[in-house]
Amino acid sequence: MNNSKWIVLGIIIVLVLISGWFAFKSFLAVDNPFYVVSSESMVPNLQVGDMVLIRNGQGFSFDDLQIDDIIVFYSDDGGGRIIIHRIVEISDDIIKTKGDANPMSYEGLDYPITEDDYFGKVIFVIPKIGAFRFI
Repeated sequence: MNNSKWIVLGIIIVLVLISGWFAFKSFLAVDNPFYVVSSESMVPNLQVGDMVLIRNGQGFSFDDLQIDDIIVFYSDDGGGRIIIHRIVEISDDIIKTKGDANPMSYEGLDYPITEDDYFGKVIFVIPKIGAFRFI
């Protein structure tokens, strides 16, 4: 195979991967379906380096959430962090979460979580894949 055929093949592969990524994001109804656990707050159920797959939309929207669901949300606790925690309380349009390893919920970090803060519900965990690093 000459160089131009390899270039065309490479372009086709890249286009297939990009279109697959956008289809995947559309199906899951999220901007970013993958998040890596970066703290020990969810031990023993989630470990540092685990990658979670999230979904939003029909059946997984903010209004569909239940106690014990694990969600990904934005926390405006001064650090503007993305958090992965378990729902421990739902009242009105506000959710309270807690890390499984944490002794309690922390105001400003774990609650109040509103629909605007919610990214999606964890639907799948890929153990330790987020711990891989390229040098």
